[in-house]
Amino acid sequence: AVERYPHLSDAVTKMLDDKYIIAKCSDLLGHYFNIDTSKVGTAISRMPTYFCLLNVNSQNLAEKYAQQLKVRHHINGADVDGIAKIIEEAKASVAHEFENFISSSVDLISNLLRDYPKRDNAY
Repeated sequence: AVERYPHLSDAVTKMLDDKYIIAKCSDLLGHYFNIDTSKVGTAISRMPTYFCLLNVNSQNLAEKYAQQLKVRHHINGADVDGIAKIIEEAKASVAHEFENFISSSVDLISNLLRDYPKRDNAY
């Protein structure tokens, strides 16, 4: 996805520095999924720790995943090169489904955002 939408990494990184946007996203997602909005905000603010947002490639994705394994599951010493190879294999195996996945995701997120003003006014 990054190859096709290279501007998204910078946009998400900038969004994570904007407290107003994080608050609005937390409110939207919290109400939509019936989750404590403060927990959603905390999760969003932790994204850079666990998600590869810049210089996205299989090696950097693997390093972030190894970090998740260490912090969340107490698994140390993950084979980052092996994980990177699996990521490349997975990417190739789902490449034919990419466009449909993106289209479906855009539709679902658009529907969520269309409902937001009504939901926002209801709370």
